[in-house]
Amino acid sequence: MGAILDMNVIMGIAHGNREIFGKVLNLDSTFYITSITKFEILIGFPKKDDLIWLNSLINSKSAEIAAYLYKNSKKKNP
Repeated sequence: MGAILDMNVIMGIAHGNREIFGKVLNLDSTFYITSITKFEILIGFPKKDDLIWLNSLINSKSAEIAAYLYKNSKKKNP
């Protein structure tokens, strides 16, 4: 069926929290994220190479466009 992961869970796993990781793996073997979570990840990760895993969770162009616009607006108006 699949489980939807939110930003707090993803950040816990990214920071090496084995307890969260174990609980997530006990839920399901297929995972998804929302476009909003993808947007948060895209503005929070500076290197695109760090995001290879992201495309396996969701394919949403709207989150990519929103993150691009957000980052560019921050550069122009800090």
